[in-house]
Amino acid sequence: MNSNYLMAEEYKTYKFFNDHGLAKELEATLLQNNIECLLDNTSMPFDVSFANNALNQEYRIKIKSEDFVSANNILEDEAVIELQEVDPEHYLFDFSNEELMQLIVKRDEWSDFDFLLAKKILKQRNVKLDMGELAYIQGKRLEELSKPEKVNPGWIYAGFLFALLGGVFGIIMGWFISSNTKTLPNGNTMYCYSESDRKKGKTMFMIGIAVLVSFVVLKIIRQL
Repeated sequence: MNSNYLMAEEYKTYKFFNDHGLAKELEATLLQNNIECLLDNTSMPFDVSFANNALNQEYRIKIKSEDFVSANNILEDEAVIELQEVDPEHYLFDFSNEELMQLIVKRDEWSDFDFLLAKKILKQRNVKLDMGELAYIQGKRLEELSKPEKVNPGWIYAGFLFALLGGVFGIIMGWFISSNTKTLPNGNTMYCYSESDRKKGKTMFMIGIAVLVSFVVLKIIRQL
């Protein structure tokens, strides 16, 4: 097996971005602190969930599992330093207490700086954070993120059509649906789509490969 593939397998998705510049910034920060990382462009030319999520652009920063804690500490230390020079006109100061609480609960959608600033603002407003309740809410948030996404039926039909026609698009879509994964805030990795959709994706992939191979074989035979 290719050594580069084995090396890549050791890395897990740490954070993902819809902006290439932000991904490059994090990559530079980690490398400056001697944490090995990979920057992968996992953008797809289509969105099988049909949700139009950030123009389907996705860039993943991957690091070794044993470096997760160190990376978190580095980013939090940087955020603490930034908090000392926070702009009083920062947009989070206009957030209501409820909005700040939602930010804390959905920490996975925000930067470490925003998370720490939200906590600081609530503390300044004498809003006490019930750590027990917060842990419960974050647990429910994790459950929500763990739910598999649903593939739009239109993409399923289109994928099978392209697969039957021997199109590479059908093969790529089948592979994507059957194998695409996501990393949860706790570091666990899971498939993005439901088991039934993944089975359809695998079938789509196999049909596309079979039809494509058949076309190639027939073309070779005709040339003999």
